[in-house]
Amino acid sequence: MSEPIAHPAGAQDAVRSIRAHHAQLARGLADRVRSVQDAVRDGGDTHAARRGLVAFLDEELMPHAAAEERTLYAVGRAAADGRLLVEAMTEEHRVLAGQLAVLREQSEPIALAATAAQIESLFGVHLYKENELLLPLLLDTGADLRALLHDTHHLLEHR
Repeated sequence: MSEPIAHPAGAQDAVRSIRAHHAQLARGLADRVRSVQDAVRDGGDTHAARRGLVAFLDEELMPHAAAEERTLYAVGRAAADGRLLVEAMTEEHRVLAGQLAVLREQSEPIALAATAAQIESLFGVHLYKENELLLPLLLDTGADLRALLHDTHHLLEHR
């Protein structure tokens, strides 16, 4: 029988904080995607809805992704069982960035709604991997998640 893994102090609090922030990002994204879809369906101002979604992605989601690559992902990549997971998740960031580039130029309403939905769908799968695969992996390695969370916040504050 294996010994239970001793986690650094505050690790579970850090996990809860990270997951709560992920939920906040998911809600923010869902709200903006819904605004795009509503504008398309109702014949509303799709340009304003697109601008709101692009601004959220530029100002919130993509900086968060970049900061996590430099903190959580760096530790996950170094773990024996984490390299492939982190490579796949980093590729998802690149796909999100590509979809954001498409979204910036999107003017046709149906294509705009479809691209917005694709971004939301990919981000949902991505968050599952972070919350349910990467964070437990980091806990199992004994990583100091409090320090990694602090470093992530520091990067976001000083971008």
